[in-house]
Amino acid sequence: MERDGQLIGNSGSQPSFTRVNNQAQRFSALNISDPVIPAAAQTLQNQFGSFQKIRKTQRLKIKI
Repeated sequence: MERDGQLIGNSGSQPSFTRVNNQAQRFSALNISDPVIPAAAQTLQNQFGSFQKIRKTQRLKIKI
């Protein structure tokens, strides 16, 4: 299973995960209903190529 882009947390009303067989299954940041999170996630993927290539803390301005 690819772990790239799993949503860790968010400030919206949609939960970041669901439980399947008593285990947390995280939602993809690219596929949740809040339009801001997938737009920001897609911008990061476009800029870095993948989430896994983000190696350090950075200050970014993202226009959505």
